[in-house]
Amino acid sequence: MSIKNRLSRYHETLVELVAGIMPITLIVGVVGVFIVSEKLKFCISLLIGALGAALLAIHIYITIDRGLDMVPDDAGKYAKRNYALRLIFMILVVLCGLKLPFLHFGGIFLGLLTLKGSVYLRPLTHKIISAKVYNEGR
Repeated sequence: MSIKNRLSRYHETLVELVAGIMPITLIVGVVGVFIVSEKLKFCISLLIGALGAALLAIHIYITIDRGLDMVPDDAGKYAKRNYALRLIFMILVVLCGLKLPFLHFGGIFLGLLTLKGSVYLRPLTHKIISAKVYNEGR
């Protein structure tokens, strides 16, 4: 597989992951509104967490893209360092949900977890997006 094809495939995966975050956020938001008493705080926090999840997916994409051009030892160190940065980012976002009175911890936490859910939803989003977007130009 050529480098161009490999990067194109990673780009498709990134688009599909971010696209998968949206319906999961919507579903969690609708269910959460019926469960949580602070509805507005929950919804805003859920959106912030989902935005954080999308940023994490983009950062993973950039890390993989740059790591492929490195020597294996350097790539391993680079990947570990960027994993630590993503972990620190997630901890800071969750701490904001705990400490700031206008945010809801559950919403932030569930919003960040939408990235995990979008990974499981990816086969469906791949089928939908590849049929509508990628195959139209070919």
